Amino acid sequence: MKKIEILAPAGSFESLQGAIRGGCDAVYLGGNKFGARAFAKNFDEETMKRAIDYTHMFDKKIYLTVNTLLRNDEIEELYDYLLPYVQEGLDAVIVQDMGVMSFIHANFPALDIHGSTQMTFSTAQGPNALKEMGLTRFVTARESSIAEIKKMRQNTDLEIETFVHGALCYSYSGQCFMSSMIGGRSGNRGRCAQPCRMPYEITDAAGNKVSAPPYVCSPKDMCTLDCIPDLVEAGIDSFKIEGRMKKPAYAAYTAHLYRKYVDIYLEHGKGYAAYLEKHKKELQYDYTCLMDLYNRGGFSKGYFYEKNGPQTMSMQRPNHSGVYVGKVSRMQKNRATIELVEDLYAQDILEFRGKDGRALYEYTVKNDVGKKEQQTQTNTKPGSKIQVGDAVYRTRRNALLNEISANILEKELKLPVHFSLAAKVGQALQLTAYTEGASVTVTGAIVDVAKSQPITVERFQKQLNKLQDTCFTLVTCEVETEGPVFTPMGKINQLRREAIAALEEKLVGQLKRVIHTKGNLTLHEKCDSITTEKQTKVSMVVTLRTMDQVLGLKKTSHLEAVYLDMAAFQDEELLQAMDQITIPVYLYLPAILRGAVYEKYAQAMEMAYAGVDGEEQVLARVFQHTQVKGFVIRNFEESSLCLKYVVPLHKFDVVLDYNMYTFNQYAKDYWKEKGIAHSTVSVELNGSQIGNLGCADQDLLVYGKPALMTSTQCVQKNVRGCKQQPGMLVLEDKFHKQFAWVNYCKYCYNQMYAQEPLSLHAYITEILDLNPRRLRLDFTVEKQAHMLEIIAFYQESIEGKNTECPIFAFETGHYRRGVQ
Repeated sequence: MKKIEILAPAGSFESLQGAIRGGCDAVYLGGNKFGARAFAKNFDEETMKRAIDYTHMFDKKIYLTVNTLLRNDEIEELYDYLLPYVQEGLDAVIVQDMGVMSFIHANFPALDIHGSTQMTFSTAQGPNALKEMGLTRFVTARESSIAEIKKMRQNTDLEIETFVHGALCYSYSGQCFMSSMIGGRSGNRGRCAQPCRMPYEITDAAGNKVSAPPYVCSPKDMCTLDCIPDLVEAGIDSFKIEGRMKKPAYAAYTAHLYRKYVDIYLEHGKGYAAYLEKHKKELQYDYTCLMDLYNRGGFSKGYFYEKNGPQTMSMQRPNHSGVYVGKVSRMQKNRATIELVEDLYAQDILEFRGKDGRALYEYTVKNDVGKKEQQTQTNTKPGSKIQVGDAVYRTRRNALLNEISANILEKELKLPVHFSLAAKVGQALQLTAYTEGASVTVTGAIVDVAKSQPITVERFQKQLNKLQDTCFTLVTCEVETEGPVFTPMGKINQLRREAIAALEEKLVGQLKRVIHTKGNLTLHEKCDSITTEKQTKVSMVVTLRTMDQVLGLKKTSHLEAVYLDMAAFQDEELLQAMDQITIPVYLYLPAILRGAVYEKYAQAMEMAYAGVDGEEQVLARVFQHTQVKGFVIRNFEESSLCLKYVVPLHKFDVVLDYNMYTFNQYAKDYWKEKGIAHSTVSVELNGSQIGNLGCADQDLLVYGKPALMTSTQCVQKNVRGCKQQPGMLVLEDKFHKQFAWVNYCKYCYNQMYAQEPLSLHAYITEILDLNPRRLRLDFTVEKQAHMLEIIAFYQESIEGKNTECPIFAFETGHYRRGVQ
C-alpha cells in the first residue's frame, strides 16, 4: 500500500517542531500575510525560512497558506512576499483565489499549487480543469462523503487531501459571508469571528418560538481514527488535521496518533478491525486523550457517512467540552460525592455542570483516583447550586500535557550520521560525513608529528561524537591514522562543526531554487490594456425565487433579463415559469452541485447541448428552453460543466456569481481566457475598490439578501425533524439581529439570509459612475407588489428622479466600509 501523508497544522514554530517530532509527513502554516488564520502566531520571513530548512532536514514537506482573496493592490505584493520562500525550497502553496493561482503559476511555474477547501470542491471535475494552472492537489469540501471521495479518486490523477480531524465550519468553506457582513471580519480574508459558535433563539415564519438548544449552528469536531480503512481505500493521499490556532501539544499528539493508526492499518490491512478489537482499551485511551486535548460535545465522523443531523452538532456548548468523568451521586452540605466512569489524574481540572450545561463549580484534583475506586469526594463552594445528578467533566488534563511534552515536544529528532576521518602526518585532516541522501567531505589543518603521546583512534572518536547540540547522532566513526599523529583538539572540533554545517546545507540545499526573473506582466501593465467603455445605458437584472415574483414580470418593462434560482423551483415549475417570461432567462444554478445532483446536471447538459441520447429528463428540457439565454454559475463544478458544454456553443452568456470571487484583475483575466467574460462584483469590496478593479464587465448587486451561509446542515431537521419540505426559520442573536434560514430541499442545502436587505440606492449616482455592466436586484421572499415597487424605485433612481423609497429597513453592506 502507498504511504499516506499525515499533514499537521503549525500555528507557531513550536507547533511545527511538535508535529514533526510527533510523526507527521508534512506541515501547513501561514506567513505574516495572505493566510486564512490571521490571528494565529504566524511566521515572519526569517522564521519561515528556518521552518523550511528544519522541515527539509528531516525529509518532511512544508506548505504555505495563501488561501485568502487578494485585492489588486495586494496581489502586487505577492511576488516579493513569496520569492524568498520559493528560493528556500517551499514545497507548495495552498490557494483559494483564482487570480492568486494564475499569478503564482505564471511567476513560479515549478511550484506546486494545492486548491484550498475554500474552493468548495465537491467533485473531481472542478479541480481537473485547473491542472494547467499548476494545480497538483486539491482539498475536498469538508462535507464530502466517503462515496463522493471514491468517485473523485476514480475521476482524477490529482492528489486528494481531506480533513480527518478537528473543527468543522457550519457553512461550506469559502461560502460564508456572515462574519464579514455582521462585523467586517471576513472568513475569506482569514479573520472569521465564528458567529456560528454564538447562541441563537429560533422562531418559525409566523413568529412562534421554537424550542431548541442555544448553539444550533455549532458542529462537533471530527475524529476518524476508526474510519482509517475507509479513508485510505477511498483514495485519499493526505490526511489533514485542522488546528493552526491550537497549541503545540495538540499538533504533536494528533500527528502522533494518526501516524500510529494509519501505519497500523498499512501493516495489517483487512485485519485492522480485528487489531482494534484486540486493542480496544488502547484505542479508547487514545481516543480519550484526543477528547482531553479538544472536543466540542464529543466527536463526530464529520460528513463521511451522513449528510447532516443533530448527532453531528454540539448545540449545548460551542467550545471545549472536556471529558465526562462522572456525576454527582450525593451532596452533603458543601461536600460532593462523584460517581466515576473515568480515571482521574493529579492536577486534573474538573467542572460541575448543571442540567442546562452551565458551569457551576471548578476544582483541581490533588491525587490520582482510579475509576475502579468508583467514587471520589470534594468540597465545593457555598452557593454553587450543585445537585445530585449533575455531570462532572474534566476540562484540562495536565498529566497528559506533561506526558506529551516529555515524550514528544522535548524529544529532539536526530538523524543518523557516519564519520570517516583520515589523519596522516604531513597531510590535511580529512573528514567525510554521510547520512541518507547526502555526503560531504571537509579538510582541516595539517597533521603534525606527535612529540610525545600520539592521539589515539579512541580519542578522535570521542571528540567527533560531541554532537549534542546538533540534529545528528553518531552511528559509526572510522578513523584511519598514519604515523604518530597529533593535532590540537580545537582543530578536530572545528572540523566536526564544519562537516555538520556542510551536511546540513547539503540536505536542505538540495531543494532550494534559483529564480532568475519575474515572469508575468505587472498589474499596471495588465490594467492599462483593459478597455472600460462607458455604458450608454445601465440595465437591470433580477433574481427570482417564487412563481408570484415571476408573474409580476408582466407588470414591468424595466428589466433586461431575469435570473431564475433553480433550487427554488421544481424542474417542471421552471418550464412553466419560462413560458410566462418574455425577456431573456438566465438559469441561476444551485449553490452546491455534488453527488447524484452533479451527475444529473452533467447528463442533462450532455443531452441538451451535445446531442447525446439518454434517459429523458425534465432538466434537459429546461436547458433547451428557447427563453434560456445564459447561466449564472456558483461553484467550480458548474464552471467545469459550462466550459465543456455551454461556452463552446457561443450562444449563451455565462456569468460568475459573486461567490466565485473575481476579487482582482488576474482572476477576471483567467475566466475571460476561458470564455467566461462576465462576473458579479464581490459583496466584500467597497466602492473605492470596485472602482480600482473596474466593473464594466460585471453585475453589481444593489438590492437583495446575499446568502450569508450555505450549509449541508439543516436547522429545521436538527431542531424539529426533517419534513422534506422547503421552509424558513428565523434565528435571532444576542444583539437581537435576525437571520432567515431557508431550506432548499430540492438539493438538500440550507442558506442563511439577513432579515434586512442590502440596498445601495443612496449611492446610486456613485454607482452609475463606476460604470457597471448591469445592476442586479435579488429577491427572496418579497411579495410581488413590493418587488415591483423596488424595481420601479431603482429605475427612477437611475433616471435621476427623486421618489419615495419603498425599502424601510436596509443595510449598505461593505460599500463604504469594506472588510478586514
